[in-house]
Parts: sequence; structure tokens; C-alpha cells
Amino acid sequence: MVTRNEFLRALAISILIALITMVPYIAASFLVKPSDIFGGFLINPIDGFSYLAKMRQGYDGQWLFHLPYTLDPGKGTFIFVYFLFLGHLSKWLGVPSIYIYHAVRFLGSVLMFGAAFILITRFLKNHIHRLWAFVIVVLGAGLGWLALPFGLLASDLWIVESIPFLTAYANAHFPIATALFLSLIIIMISKHQSIKKSMGLAILASTLLAAIQPFSIITLFIFLLLWILWETWIEVREQTGVKNEVREKWLIYLAMIIGAIPWLIYDYCITLSHPEIAEWNAQNITPSPSVIEYVFGFGAILIISVFGLFTRKFSKTRTERFLMVWMLAQAILLYAPFGLQRRLSLGLYFPLVIIAVLTLDRLIRNKKKLQFVFLLLLIISIPSNLVVIGSGIAGVMKKDPFVVLDNDEMQSYHWLSSNVDPGKIILAGPMSGNRIPAFADLRVFYGHPFETTNAKEQRNFIEQAYSSEDDKDETFQMLQELEVSYVFYGPEERELGQPQWLENLEVLFTAGEYSIYEIPMP
Repeated sequence: MVTRNEFLRALAISILIALITMVPYIAASFLVKPSDIFGGFLINPIDGFSYLAKMRQGYDGQWLFHLPYTLDPGKGTFIFVYFLFLGHLSKWLGVPSIYIYHAVRFLGSVLMFGAAFILITRFLKNHIHRLWAFVIVVLGAGLGWLALPFGLLASDLWIVESIPFLTAYANAHFPIATALFLSLIIIMISKHQSIKKSMGLAILASTLLAAIQPFSIITLFIFLLLWILWETWIEVREQTGVKNEVREKWLIYLAMIIGAIPWLIYDYCITLSHPEIAEWNAQNITPSPSVIEYVFGFGAILIISVFGLFTRKFSKTRTERFLMVWMLAQAILLYAPFGLQRRLSLGLYFPLVIIAVLTLDRLIRNKKKLQFVFLLLLIISIPSNLVVIGSGIAGVMKKDPFVVLDNDEMQSYHWLSSNVDPGKIILAGPMSGNRIPAFADLRVFYGHPFETTNAKEQRNFIEQAYSSEDDKDETFQMLQELEVSYVFYGPEERELGQPQWLENLEVLFTAGEYSIYEIPMP
């Protein structure tokens, strides 16, 4: 039985770890020089600014999403509603979007860790085992740090969905999506005092999960269906008739379908009917890394879990069968013929840890030795998280332009936000193009490898435009034909070239090495 004190302790740990994920970001804001500004992202800043660009659309009052990194975004669509809502929330509260982003990341992390603890209590009866499993879940990782000398970038160092701590550290939508993912599992495996209430909760949670992270629904639907079919087959085989408990599982599963399917159908139809979204979807390819990189990424936890499955019959009880199906089905899905393979790693770490704890409990009878092994598992996995944090902080200290913005650069973005008409086109380098839509309502040629339609061609165009040395103004005329209104010219663009056609344009704004030019309409 789980005591009130145990729940309170788990809540305290959840809040503490969520706060720990905030510390590097706070430290980064103090480590930058007075002339610089921390961009707000320590991992994957390209995606980070794309989230702010989506939030900006919500801040501007929109509920229909337009691709922010393409010249012609097409008609608005009701997707990315989570970030649109956060943008609206930023406007309602009068709080900058980046603060809302990290506040929601913190809240989502607490909910994710809390759901993880409740999940653990459904499988582990010993309170010491529960505590260790929970601590390993919220703080642990794999052995990616050991793979670095061999030139391998293991999954626990960069696939943020795969490790709960990294999930909490990286962005604002994976933590809440994971919390919903785990909540649906908890609803499924729990005993139901009121099946109608449980179905209502399942509908709500699956609707939210499909809206925030639809790929996770695919994983959930597949392994839950396999498990329920197995349980049904066992009861049919034993000729006992399908019992009420299994019938209730089917009802919960049906409720999840009712909640999620409308979203999934809508998303699918949009990818077929919306040319720009279809192009984005075609470019949005996230394949899984090699098996060895996953092995290092999940580390000792994976090895112990696999050993446990081969040496212990995990088919004796319903809960153990659930863990086995969850682990095996999700592991196979990582290499399914699907363009978003690594996105399906979200949630896999949880059954791995629980199976590893059950396996070690069977192998090691001495309580002190067992706790020592748990401690050792935690100690050898934490360095991967430290590597991730350390690399971000090192980038701040080295003034890596991906994580640190020049104060003059930020002034340029603010000037654009206040002084140009929304919807105009601006020519900017790849990194500037990634940031401008986060601060100003302008369209860029290129800003994101997935969310820019015809990304390769558009990136090549801007590189050629800035490196142009023709004296016949062909590039300038082409920009006029494309109705480009402004040109952004900073250090990044200077590295691409010093085009002669730029000298004929009027300078509207200058701050340090950053200038904004206007292209007159023909």
C-alpha cells in the first residue's frame, strides 16, 4: 500500500528535479556578457525558436497555424494548437513567451514525474523498490557518455523523447505529452470503480495527447491493442469466458479511440489536402539511429531488462505481460517503416526501468547489495545528463551563436517587430531566418529544415543571393519579382558574401554589425 508520506515524498522529488532542469537556463542568463543575450534554449535551439514562432502567432490572436518559415504558408490550419494556446496565454498574462515556455516546461515536468510515480506503484509492491525505480526514472539515463570516445552519439545524448530527464530539460511539449501518455496507461491498468468516469478521463487525455503529440498515440494504440488481445485470448483459451475486467479494458481502449481518432484523421487529411503542410510533412523525417546507439542510449537498464525477459517468465501475471508487450512492441516500432521512428521512443524508458528493478529483485536477495546495485545504476547513468547540460553551458560560455544572441541582433529583431508591416518578406541567412519569425511577423525564405517548403532549394537561393558578385543586378531584380521588401544583413550574412546589389539599397536600421535594408518595389 502506498502511504501519504510516500506520495508527498515523490511530489517533492518531482518538483526538485523539475527545478534542477531550470537551473542551467537561469545560470546561462547570468553567464552571458552584458553585450549578449541568452536565447533561452540550451538544446536544439533551431526547434526552440520555431516553438516561439508558433507561440507568436497565438500571441497575435490566431488560432489557425501558418507555416512561419516559408514564403507562401497557404491557408491556416488547426494544428500546433498547444503552442498557439501558449501564445494566447502569453498575451493574456502579459508575460514574455520565453517565460511562459519555460514555466509550462516546469509544470509539465512535475506532472510527468508524478504520473511516472503513480505508474510505478501499479507494478512494484515494495516501497524501497518503488523509490529506487522512481529516482532512476527521473534522474537516470543510459551510457552515452561512455560511447563518446568511440565516436558514437548515443540516443540519451540527443533524442529528448527517450530519457525522462532529457524530456523535462529540453522543451515544453514533450513533458506534458509524456504525462498524458502515462496517464492513459494508468487508466488502462487500474481497477475501475466507475467505468463511465474512467472512459471520460480516457477520452479527455487521448484528445489532448493527440492534439499535442499525435505520434505517441500510435505507440499507445499498438501495444495496448496487442496486450488486450493477448488477455482476451488467454481467457477464451481457458474457457472461462471473457471476464468483466477484460471487457472494461476494451471499453477504455474504445474511449481512447473516440478521443484521438478525430485528431488523427484531421491531421492526416491536412497532410493530403494542404500543399504546404504536405511538403513540410514530406521533409519531416526523423529516423532512428543504429541499434548500438540505442543500446548505449538506454544503457545498463536495457541490458538488465532484456536479460530479465529471457530468464524470467514475464507472462505469468497480467501486469507482467503488460510490461513485456509494452517494452517489446515499442522497441520494434523504433524501426517500423515510418518516417518518424525516433519520435516513437517516447515512454520506452519507463517499462525498461520497472522490468530492470523486478529482475534485480529476483537475482539479488540481499537488500543491502540490491540497494547498492540500484545506486550504482543511477551513478553510472547520470553522467550522460551532465554531458548534455555541460555542452549547453559550454556553448554559452564560448558565445556559440546558436545559443547566444548579440544584443545588436536582438535590437534588430525588435525594430522589425515595431516598424515593418506584418506579412512582408525579408531575405535573411539560415540562422537569422530561424529567429526572425519568433520576434516579428515576417516571412523568410528559409528558417527550418522541415518547416520551410523546398528547404534545400530555398537555402541554396539565399546563399547564392548573398554571395552574388554579378554587376548586372540580376539578383536584385529577382528579389523584386519575388516581392521581397527587406534584407537582413548581419555577421552570418557577411560570411556568405558582400553582394554589390546591396550597395544600392536604402539602409533603414543599423545596430553594430547588423543592418536592415529596404528593397523598393518596381
